[in-house]
Amino acid sequence: KVQIVLRDASITSSDSAAIYVKSADKVFVTSDKGTTNTLANGGSFTADGDTNIDGAVFAKDDITFNGSGSLTIDSPAGHGVVGKDDVKFGGGTCTITAAKHGVQANDSVRLAESDVTITSGNDKDGIHVSDDADEEEGTESDSFFYMADGSLTISSGDDGIHADAAVNIEGGTIVINESYEGIEGLSISISGGSTTLTASDDGLNAAGGN
Repeated sequence: KVQIVLRDASITSSDSAAIYVKSADKVFVTSDKGTTNTLANGGSFTADGDTNIDGAVFAKDDITFNGSGSLTIDSPAGHGVVGKDDVKFGGGTCTITAAKHGVQANDSVRLAESDVTITSGNDKDGIHVSDDADEEEGTESDSFFYMADGSLTISSGDDGIHADAAVNIEGGTIVINESYEGIEGLSISISGGSTTLTASDDGLNAAGGN
C-alpha cells in the first residue's frame, strides 16, 4: 500500500500523468487539511511502452482520493483520472476538468464523504465506468458506480454518469447541470439522497442498450 500526502503541492507533467501508478496494491492520494493542491497534464501524452497514458492521474491499480484538503485535477488533452481497477473518493474536495472523460475506470467508481465537481469534454462522460476487455471477450460487464454520501456536481458533453453494469445511489447530493443523458447503466437504483439533473436526451437510461 502506498500513501502520497499532498501539502500545497502543484505537480504538472508536460507529456504524461502528474501521478502515474505503474504497480501497487492500493494507492491513497491524501490532500492534507487546510491545503490546496493541483495535479495537471501540460497538453500532450507520451506512451510508456505498451501503456497508453491518457489521464492527468493514471493508475493501473486501485486509487483512492481522500483527506480534508482540496485537490484540482486539470487535463487539457485527455481524461482527468484514469483507473484500470477501482477509483474511490473518500474525503476532501476535488475539482476535475478534462478534455475527455472526467473520471474513467474499468471496475468501479465509488464516492463517500467527498465533494467532487467534474467538467468533461464534448461527447465525453463526467464519470465513465467500463471495461473494454469485457466487450472484446463478449462477457457480461460488472463495472459499476456507487455513491453513499457527499456531493457530486457534473457538467458533461455526453452522459453525466455512465456504468456498464449498475448505478447505485444510496445517499448524498448529485447535481448534473448539463448532459446528453443524465445517468446511464444496465440498472439504476436510487434509494436515498437528492438527485437533480438536466439532460438533452434521457434523464435516466437503464434500457440495456435498447
